[in-house]
Amino acid sequence: MIHLALTAVNSIPLLLYCVMSLLSFALYRDDKYRAEQGKWRVPEGNLLLFDLLGGWIGGFVAQRTFHHKISKTSYQFLFRSIVALHLAFWFDSLLLSEALLKLIGNRLLIS
Repeated sequence: MIHLALTAVNSIPLLLYCVMSLLSFALYRDDKYRAEQGKWRVPEGNLLLFDLLGGWIGGFVAQRTFHHKISKTSYQFLFRSIVALHLAFWFDSLLLSEALLKLIGNRLLIS
C-alpha cells in the first residue's frame, strides 16, 4: 500500500501538489497584501481554483499564516469541501482500492 506512493509513476501527483501549493500560498499572500493596501484583489474563485487543482495544502498554510479568509464562513465551507474531496480521493485511491482488490481476490479464490 505505502509502496504505491513511493514509485516513480506516482511521484507526479506529489510534484503537482508541491507546485500548486506554492502557487496557492503565493496567491493568498498576494491577496492579503492587496487587501491591506486597498488594491484590486485576487478573486476568491481563483484562490479556490488553485486549491482545487491541488494547492489546498499551501492555501491552508497561507490562511493560517496570514490570518486570511479564515473568518468568512461561505469561503471556508467551499475550501473545506475541496479539502474533503482531495482526502476522499486519496483515501479511496490508496486504501479502499487495495482493500477492494483483496476482497474480490479472496471471493474469487473461495468460489
